[in-house]
This record gives sequence, C-alpha cells and structure tokens, in this order.
Amino acid sequence: MVNRKFELYKIKREIKRNGIPFVYWRFPQNDFGEFDKEKEPTYLCTIKGMYHEFTAHITDTFVILTGTETATTRTKKTPQSLCEYDDVLFVNENGKDDSIKVGDYVYYNHRVMRVAGLQNIMEWNTLVDVSFEEVDDGTDDYIRRKQESNKGKLGIYANGV
Repeated sequence: MVNRKFELYKIKREIKRNGIPFVYWRFPQNDFGEFDKEKEPTYLCTIKGMYHEFTAHITDTFVILTGTETATTRTKKTPQSLCEYDDVLFVNENGKDDSIKVGDYVYYNHRVMRVAGLQNIMEWNTLVDVSFEEVDDGTDDYIRRKQESNKGKLGIYANGV
C-alpha cells in the first residue's frame, strides 16, 4: 500500500529545495476567444517546479512506389515541470480563482515556451506535470523584454530563470 502523504511530502520537499521558479504569462483574448498577441500579456504567477524532459520516440513508416518499406525513428524531447496541484490554481488580479491553462506562456532558461498540456499525476490532485512547447512565432521577443524589465519586481533569479 502506498503512503500518499509521505510520498507527497518527499516530492514537495524536493520541489522546495531544488525547484526552479517558472513565470507564467497570458495574452488577453479577443471577441472570438483567440489570443490577441497585439496586446500586452499579463503576468499570472510564479510557480516553483522541477524541470525535466520526456522523450517520445516517433516512428514513421514510408511505403515507396517500389513496394519496399522504410522506417525512420526520431526522438523528440518535451520539456515539462512537475509542480504542486495547489500552485497551479491561483487568485488573479481581479480576485477571482484562476489556473494555468493551455496556451499560457512561460519564460525559462532564455527560452519562451507555451503551455501545451497539464496532467494531474495519478489523479490524486496533489501533483501536476505541465508540458511545454517552444515558441518561435514572434511573441517570444516581447515576453523576453518584459521578463528582463521585471526581474526585480517579480523576484526572479539573476540566472535568467
């Protein structure tokens, strides 16, 4: 039998000791529910989490006109952050309950990444694995500048995190 409280305590302790702060941003939405990247993103929160990468093995099989099959195996790393479930839920500037959502942005290690998914680990409502995808659509430049100007205000560490 798994002692959930003790296992959670060990992970929380490790996140407190060795976790990295991730700063989350969100672009406002237009009338159609799409992100309006012409407006300034708003700061959501800073969550301490354990950075790790998941490697997915993707296999493509090609059938060439001659009838022979060839296979190509590629590996793709997905950056992720393991954090506490309660940290993902926060109170926004308007005093309403909010949470990290798919499409929010995070600045980490001089890279801007978009939240691609949230996974409730073991459905215990104690830990969340936040998956990221790297951004290369022009919004990253704005968030980088905003991040650099807010380092002191947000309590960001000096190493670019």
